[in-house]
Amino acid sequence: AMRNAIATRPDEFRALIKALKQNRLELDAEGCMKRAPRGFEHVTEANLAAAIRNRHFAVRHEIDPAGIHG
Repeated sequence: AMRNAIATRPDEFRALIKALKQNRLELDAEGCMKRAPRGFEHVTEANLAAAIRNRHFAVRHEIDPAGIHG
């Protein structure tokens, strides 16, 4: 469902990524596929193709270890 939404509504996906960045968040790109899954080969724009190759669509926020107090 997420890949199909990225492919069919790219402007909404770009707006989502922009909103995440404004809040210092990003999609986790760990464990991406090397190639686009079958049926998504037509997506050639670099940022959309990279998102299509994601295996998981999780949001990530990096935490500076120096800022953690125990």
